Amino acid sequence: GQARLGEGYSPASSRDSTGRIAFLTRGPSFTGITIVNDDGSGSVRTITLPPFDIDLGGLSWSPDGKTFAFHASSVDPVTPPGMFGEMETVLLVDADGSRLRRLTSGCTYFPVTCNFFSAESSPSWSPDGSRIAYWSWHRGLTLVPPQGGPAQGITGAAWPDRFGWSPDGTWIAHT
Repeated sequence: GQARLGEGYSPASSRDSTGRIAFLTRGPSFTGITIVNDDGSGSVRTITLPPFDIDLGGLSWSPDGKTFAFHASSVDPVTPPGMFGEMETVLLVDADGSRLRRLTSGCTYFPVTCNFFSAESSPSWSPDGSRIAYWSWHRGLTLVPPQGGPAQGITGAAWPDRFGWSPDGTWIAHT
């Protein structure tokens, strides 16, 4: 059967046994992550996020179901007036809505420190939750521990169209 789960985009299913689906939602003055049961039953819960001016996407749920990773773009607050400055970064937020934090350093487009296309985006948790892969304009496909730390570029500046982890987390396939 089919169940209407809500309005949104960038769906992510929980990998734990809870059978939940999360997706991003946006409105004129609202940004959030909505969590529903995969059969449409039960209550709907929404994590309210601060407004991001430009883009929000790439929602990925940690294997233990406790944390979301996603990318967000916003106007860079340190850009001089009159210049278009945009910052794109990978963020983490706990599934209960607490502890919103930046995982990657982000970059600005003007002055150009990265390309307009998805500077740091498309996060994906490793099957064991020990690493997050994401696309970086500077390093290509990149790995970083979820608690932060040194990022390891693994493909150079190649632009992967899609990538995914092997079930045991030892390989990442990309096209």
